[in-house]
Amino acid sequence: MSEIHAGPLPQAAPDGEHHVGPLPRATRFGNATRGIATWWRQHRDGRRAAKAAAAVAPAELRAGPLPQADPSDEHHVGPLPQAAHTATPRAKKSWREKRWERRRRRRFTEEVLGWVLVPVILLSGFWAMKAGLNAMGTNFTDLIKGIKTAFAASGKV
Repeated sequence: MSEIHAGPLPQAAPDGEHHVGPLPRATRFGNATRGIATWWRQHRDGRRAAKAAAAVAPAELRAGPLPQADPSDEHHVGPLPQAAHTATPRAKKSWREKRWERRRRRRFTEEVLGWVLVPVILLSGFWAMKAGLNAMGTNFTDLIKGIKTAFAASGKV
């Protein structure tokens, strides 16, 4: 047993099993209430003791720089050494998980390319057709008029 204790050690009965002294009385609500009340008293007293210990006496407060530490003091002087940074290793992914991630990335990329490239291809086709017709000296309006005239001459329209 430790040499340090906060008062006399509790005395046990000669047979080492039974309590010495008066037995605690039961409350009108039963023994469970006594446990809660005891816990609350200890909790409350502990909080009061912590507040009292945290309160600093005005005489201990000093303004200005701190005094220099004695070289023989056991406290560390100077910069602290760099702590070793050990990252926890990640769990290695199985081949199924890797394949699933590749498929997910591929599908996402295909969707993005589809939404971007399809309009670009359609617009560039329109502009290429327009440029080709301008190079031949005509445009879409004249082309459609010519098609209508050709169908009208054949009697289908």
